[in-house]
Order: sequence, then C-alpha cells, then structure tokens
Amino acid sequence: CESLDFFVLALCQTVNMERFCASSWDLLRKLLGTHMGFAGVEKLCALLSDSSNYKSPRVIRGSVFFLSMALWGSKAVLSLQRSFVTVLPSFVKALNCNVGFVFFELALSMNRLVKKYGSELQENLWAYVITILEVVSRQMSGFEREVQCGISEKVNNTLTSAARQLP
Repeated sequence: CESLDFFVLALCQTVNMERFCASSWDLLRKLLGTHMGFAGVEKLCALLSDSSNYKSPRVIRGSVFFLSMALWGSKAVLSLQRSFVTVLPSFVKALNCNVGFVFFELALSMNRLVKKYGSELQENLWAYVITILEVVSRQMSGFEREVQCGISEKVNNTLTSAARQLP
C-alpha cells in the first residue's frame, strides 16, 4: 500500500521534531494496533534496510524509535507480539548509518529491550544485541563528546542489566 509507505516515512521524520514527537508516536502506535500493524512493522524494517535512507538519518532514527517503542517500550503495541527476530536484524543494518544520534537511539533501544526482556531473550537474539552494542561502542569515538557520553552510559547500563538477568 503506497499510502502506508508515505505515511510511515513522514512520521519517521516528524518524530524527530520535538513539538511533533508525541503526536507522531501516538499516530503510529494507533496504526500499528490495527490490522495494518504487521505491514507497518515491515515498512519500518524496510526503511532500516534500505541503504538509500542512510543519507536521511532522521528516517533511520525514527524507524528505530518507533520499532523499539512499539515492541518493548512502556506503551508497547500488544497485538504485535514482540517480533524481536524480525526487527533486530534490521537494527544491525541501521548501523551502516554512522550518525551519532542514530547510534544513541540504537543503544537506548538495546537498553530498553534488555531491561524489559533480557531474561527471556534467546541466544540468537542476544547475538544481535551484542553486535549492536559492540559496533556502537567501537564507532562512538567519531562522535561529539556529549553523544559519546550518552552512548557509553546506555551501553554500560545495558551490560549491567544483562549481567543481573543472566544465570
């Protein structure tokens, strides 16, 4: 559905604007809670996987934000049934968009995921989480100091949460 493509793309951009963030999330959350929810998740994953979007880091950041909030955020869309295996490979592809605020969003998303569902994650999903944290940690030195500190804090918090939850 072409109109879905444009709608999701527009929301991925507007969620990055402070005055539209809450309303963008509210609109997309409502969409994901309908019969079009899985199509919306697929579109968001496709945006992360499409290398032409790496020139539009706000689209990538918006996609990461929406997916993580919808699947494991505080107001998750329950009908999506935690499709982690669908989403995490797309998050790994988003690492190709080497931009500080995208990496921060990825680190924040991994922190949320591990805090909420770390004890339930299977080994194959942990591999994605560790890959994301490793790449983010390795490449953050090229970002502004403030971004580096934010990423470092989220990675450390994630690893601390993981250590507490694993046997």
